[in-house]
Amino acid sequence: MEMVTGKRPTLDMFKDSLTLRQLVEAVLHEEVTEIIDGALFEDGLDVNRENRRGMTLEEASGLVLGLALSCSAELPFDRLNIKEVASEISSIRNRFIKDRC
Repeated sequence: MEMVTGKRPTLDMFKDSLTLRQLVEAVLHEEVTEIIDGALFEDGLDVNRENRRGMTLEEASGLVLGLALSCSAELPFDRLNIKEVASEISSIRNRFIKDRC
C-alpha cells in the first residue's frame, strides 16, 4: 500500500483513528486515483490509457491495492499465502506491464 499510495502509516494524517488500510478500503472501489502516488505519473503516464488488453493504470493499481488489503487482513488466517500473492502479482504484471502500449 505504501508503494502505490506514497503514504506511510506513520504520517500525521494517520495519528487519530484513520489507518492507511482504512483509507485504501474507503476509496478502492470508487476513486482509487485519489490515493495513487503522483510519482507514478512523472513520465506523463495517463492513468486512464488502456493497454492492449484494456487495462488502465487505475485498474492495475486497484488490483495491487486490493491484494495489499488481502495481505494485511487483521486475522492471519484471513490473509493470502505467499504462493497466492506471487501468482496474483504475476497475473497483474502479465495483464498490465507486459502488454502496455
